[in-house]
Amino acid sequence: AAAAAGGAARTVSVDCDKNWLAYLDHSLAANGVENPPRAVGKQHDAIYGDCFDWLKRLAKRGERYDWVILDPPSTSTVNGKRWSAARDYKTLAALAAPLVADSGRLVCT
Repeated sequence: AAAAAGGAARTVSVDCDKNWLAYLDHSLAANGVENPPRAVGKQHDAIYGDCFDWLKRLAKRGERYDWVILDPPSTSTVNGKRWSAARDYKTLAALAAPLVADSGRLVCT
């Protein structure tokens, strides 16, 4: 929502927390951001699922973004797999890198 509020023409949020994703439309509206439907999805899409899987899918589809922002929790469990930033961040960043457009930015928090 912050990127959309800052003027991003399109955003895609991937998370394994349905509650967080459900809050996205409220957050966009609270920031005065419209979210009109598009031919496929919305201008500011929310995808439920494992980000490791979705980063691979988005890359395979040829998606490219000016900004890719990674903001995972320090630890989590998704589909029985334990995530640890200390152990897994390098893999996450490597999966996100192909999604960054030429002269784009990858931001890791």
